[in-house]
Amino acid sequence: MADNKAKGKREEVEELMRCADEAREAGQYPTAVSHYSQVLEVDAENSEAYLRRAQVHRLQKNHQSALSDVNRALRIDSKNAEALLLKGEVFEGMRSYKDASDTYRRALATHPGHRDLENALNRVQSKQKAIENPFCAADTMDRLRASSTTKAFMEDAAFVSKLEELRAEPNKLMRHMEDERIVTALAVLMNINFPTPGGGGGGGGGGGGGDPLVRPPPQTLEDLEDLTGEPGEVHQTRTNAPTRVAPPDRSKALEEKEKGNAAYKKKEFDVALQHYDRALELDPTNITFLTNKAAVYYEQADWEQCLRTCDLAVERGREHRADFKIIAK
Repeated sequence: MADNKAKGKREEVEELMRCADEAREAGQYPTAVSHYSQVLEVDAENSEAYLRRAQVHRLQKNHQSALSDVNRALRIDSKNAEALLLKGEVFEGMRSYKDASDTYRRALATHPGHRDLENALNRVQSKQKAIENPFCAADTMDRLRASSTTKAFMEDAAFVSKLEELRAEPNKLMRHMEDERIVTALAVLMNINFPTPGGGGGGGGGGGGGDPLVRPPPQTLEDLEDLTGEPGEVHQTRTNAPTRVAPPDRSKALEEKEKGNAAYKKKEFDVALQHYDRALELDPTNITFLTNKAAVYYEQADWEQCLRTCDLAVERGREHRADFKIIAK
């Protein structure tokens, strides 16, 4: 009788796994997740169900859920190469490249010579290197020539010479940031799409009229402050229609921002981040709080977090139709 019960349970799990796999292959991800969850209700120690559900979460870009499931799979089978590989890939999706690199290294210690793990480690190391110096990636020149934003720049020998210098000596980046084209190229290489006012491209470096597309990363917050305005000020949106910004807690949010700025100037960066986070809670529409956070991460040389924060600022700025100058910063 016990054998019949075990057989029935096994058959139920197999049928649910089959349905889940079919739904996953068909791109029916919520259905697949539901079936894998049913498997785990029947067999809570089924590491394969956790692993496959994690894969679906990753496809949906639900990175935290994917990480939770893959960790559960690894608690059941800590040496599972597929699970270790997926964990690293989830970290890559979160742009936590150091965590991904560490995961692949530990996995290779258990599975030396594993081709997929070796390829993954090489890939993430390239990404880390590109973050440290986006200009030194192997495909930098090809990407800039292929981009409609920077294609014309690549016809200028002086500009290409600057790129070659930055590839060899990345510490000279700040020296060249006055050239608007360098900043635009950096944005292209980091996959940050800035809107161009009036549909124009990023012009040549220096001497051009109008506002620059992007300015250098701030050493202080003063360059950011000139765009924040005061309570009750009328701001211009990208459609040039005046919009009065008056969220319920805007004044309190600005108070928190000022406290953050004061901490920033004292180089009390953790305190500054706490105040900017509080400001965002009070007024999530003001992307200046995000750009100020990015400035803190820049000072801390936390490039990954700086990039993620800039991405979020661009996304939120577009959502709330912020002034393109603020988004460009």
